[in-house]
Amino acid sequence: MSFESEFPGYPPELARMAKGLLRKRTVNADDDLGADDEAELDEVTQRVVVRDNQKNKDDASKHRPPLATAVLSNHVDSLRPEPKSRLRLRNRPDIAPSLGSLNAMRIVLALLFRVRAKWDRQLAEFTTNSTDLSRALGLRYHMSRRQVVALLNEIASTVLTVRDGSKTFWIPAMAVAWLDDETGVISLQLNEKLKPYLLRLDTYRELYPPMLQLRSPRAVLLYMLLRKCVGRKAAKNEHRVTYQDLCRVIQARKMDWWKFEPDILEPAIKDINKTTELRVRYKPVRQGRTDRKRGKVDSVMFTVRQRKAVERPRLKLTSKEATA
Repeated sequence: MSFESEFPGYPPELARMAKGLLRKRTVNADDDLGADDEAELDEVTQRVVVRDNQKNKDDASKHRPPLATAVLSNHVDSLRPEPKSRLRLRNRPDIAPSLGSLNAMRIVLALLFRVRAKWDRQLAEFTTNSTDLSRALGLRYHMSRRQVVALLNEIASTVLTVRDGSKTFWIPAMAVAWLDDETGVISLQLNEKLKPYLLRLDTYRELYPPMLQLRSPRAVLLYMLLRKCVGRKAAKNEHRVTYQDLCRVIQARKMDWWKFEPDILEPAIKDINKTTELRVRYKPVRQGRTDRKRGKVDSVMFTVRQRKAVERPRLKLTSKEATA
């Protein structure tokens, strides 16, 4: 008989240790266990109790519903899937690289709503399938295997840019993203290197589910930037962002303001105002003043207010039992 069948629920090494101690007690029925044996048996019991407690916590999180809010460290500067290559055409300027897939950004951000920042000690693995994934992304069709593989490739290549003091880090968002061809199960797990920026945070921004319905990557990135402004004390609730920093965060090539404003900034702000809990207004700042009509724009003054968020994310994920 194996150790596992004789001691169900015990890991093999603990079952072997417990069986040896019990055999010793049986042979020496009239003798008490020595102090060393008692300590060893206590160690076995304690290790099993700790393991069972952890298993109970993991089982309780298997069907964890999404939270009403997600939190993200203020040190996180940007998020992007791997962009396409920059193109250079003869006698033409460089074409700005693509931001990558909006759907990949949505899936990565949806995972943040499954993280309990105050209580989790590790980042759980979540499972879904192509049907639920298609529905969560608002698609009217079922993604083919080829489309699922392409999406998982984009999810796996998504990178978070973190600025901490004088240092800049580029951290892959995912630890693993895999597909089971036989069952259609998709498994996703955030990178453990992100724990300092997702768990037990001192300074953070809150994200709300309606952001998952934004229609462009730059609207998502601008929303994440503006959420850092909510709750900060500022005169008239106005927050200044340099034009250079704004272009960097939303991953836009720096260009003349007359082109940047209607092509990039206004569509993103219109989407945010329509879809999310934020109400955003802005004024260009020229030479330190917002009332100038001419001159080079050096920064943008944002006025950000918040209304109640009402919508929850639709992505159906199941937490898989985490391993220690």
